[in-house]
Amino acid sequence: MSGTLAVRLHVISPLHIGCGEVYEPTGFVIDVPRKVMRVFAAGDFLRALKPDLRERFGELCLNQGLLSVYRFIKDNLPAALPCREVPVSAALAAHYERVLKLPTFDTRQVIHNFEMRRTSFLPLSEQPYIPGSGLKGSLRTAWLSRRAGEEKVTNWSRDHRERNAALQLERHLMPGSFQSDPFRLVKPGDLLPTDSVRTRLAYAVNRSRTDAQRESRAQAGPHQILEVIEPGSVFTGQITILDPVPEKGAREPLVRKPVSWEALSDSLVKFFVTKAESERQMLKGLGIDDPVIRRVNAQFQGRLGKTAFPLRLGFHCGADCVTIDGNRRIKIMKGRGRPPDFADAPTTIWLAANQPRPQEASIQEPFGWAVLEVV
Repeated sequence: MSGTLAVRLHVISPLHIGCGEVYEPTGFVIDVPRKVMRVFAAGDFLRALKPDLRERFGELCLNQGLLSVYRFIKDNLPAALPCREVPVSAALAAHYERVLKLPTFDTRQVIHNFEMRRTSFLPLSEQPYIPGSGLKGSLRTAWLSRRAGEEKVTNWSRDHRERNAALQLERHLMPGSFQSDPFRLVKPGDLLPTDSVRTRLAYAVNRSRTDAQRESRAQAGPHQILEVIEPGSVFTGQITILDPVPEKGAREPLVRKPVSWEALSDSLVKFFVTKAESERQMLKGLGIDDPVIRRVNAQFQGRLGKTAFPLRLGFHCGADCVTIDGNRRIKIMKGRGRPPDFADAPTTIWLAANQPRPQEASIQEPFGWAVLEVV
């Protein structure tokens, strides 16, 4: 089937879509008792200051470093200044208080220990959204895994060690150039937020998939603090699938095997349901109660595979969800000075948590699960 489908994306687990931006030190303050981050425009803050305070703030920015900036803003933020509020955990609020109480620190220390990455947002409204390119990536991975199964292609990355093995595998599964790529005709639009969309700040923690008590090497580094879209948030948009047509002067279309929605939606179910169940079993072994399948069944019982289709997207969604079944060669870093290993499955998993090193397994959730509903 070709045409345009109206869709809703239901967020099932914390979702972060990277945009390369962070919350700037001159644009927020954390209200510790209320456990919210108050976000404001730096220009609004400057205009609200009295002239003597504005002059003093300028001197601090030039000469005193970020610690003084943080303290000044916390002490002088006008109560009536318009702010957008983002919930934070008790641990993050306490983290903020500890930063303010440090005797001194340099800029690098602040960046490494208190950098808060924003999720993709609309510039005018500051609301999060889902870029169509991110959705298309999830659709394409599921489709390529289906094609690999049909072609009985396995161990490609092991048998083809060239630098661009993954790209070569895609070209093998869908021969030709950009013009003949069937996914050129699949065009998801950006998905826009509804009133239900909420975000919060969470820590990203990295855990061994086989030992709940062992931290990974990545966890030993600086904290990762991400703005995540909350489960229960809903986005709306469209996916257009075009019929192939001949190029000017050609008798036949360059796309010989077009993508149909029926086959694409079937690919989503087969690819992502298997991943969700495998992950649930793995997390259960670590003592973590994964809520993903429970939430999906509660909301979409009887509609999965018909009008509702699982998928995964965004940051930390796992190497096994962005690579092709039967053809994985995942690089496993072994530490400084040691050559990496390669495996067909990741050895760690990233989880969203309210603490940088949580002791309770029950407060950790996997990133990036969602359900795409055809309206």
